[in-house]
Amino acid sequence: METILPLGVSLLDILQARAADPERRNIGLKNFLIARYPRESANELLRREYQAIGEHAKRLFFCDA
Repeated sequence: METILPLGVSLLDILQARAADPERRNIGLKNFLIARYPRESANELLRREYQAIGEHAKRLFFCDA
């Protein structure tokens, strides 16, 4: 979910799309998300967030402004 929501898709949109899809209506939400939404940008998004957390931690520990 954390990689899909920044793409501009709301949780309500996801749930409505799942309910409207007769082939995927009864599968789990995780499997629906994997089947419906691209994941190619997921690693890059998570990498940027991880790097931002690391930079923030460095500023906290080493008092750089």
